[in-house]
Amino acid sequence: MVIGNPHFIEVKSYMNLGHSVYRLSRGDMLTHEEVRDWAMKLLDEINRQGGNFRYMDEDPPSRIVVLQNMGRYVDRWIVKPEQQPGVLSEADKKKLEDALRKYGGPRVS
Repeated sequence: MVIGNPHFIEVKSYMNLGHSVYRLSRGDMLTHEEVRDWAMKLLDEINRQGGNFRYMDEDPPSRIVVLQNMGRYVDRWIVKPEQQPGVLSEADKKKLEDALRKYGGPRVS
């Protein structure tokens, strides 16, 4: 990851969709908590090796955690969620704030 220097790393689980349902089962999917735990271990290891990554975002239903390279920072939003009326509920803002506080990242306004 340090050598490739990507803008983002998207850590995600296998999803039991499409043709893959004939090869694997729902039991082969990781839980979102397992994906997040592994992503945080990856984040620690990348930064230990000299990377400058941080937790950025996650989507539990999709079982995805996004890590961002702060050495190649880009603002990924066309219109930031907090600038779109009604996009983030107060409950969603609290969940996001809790994750950012635990794993690092900017505050949600």
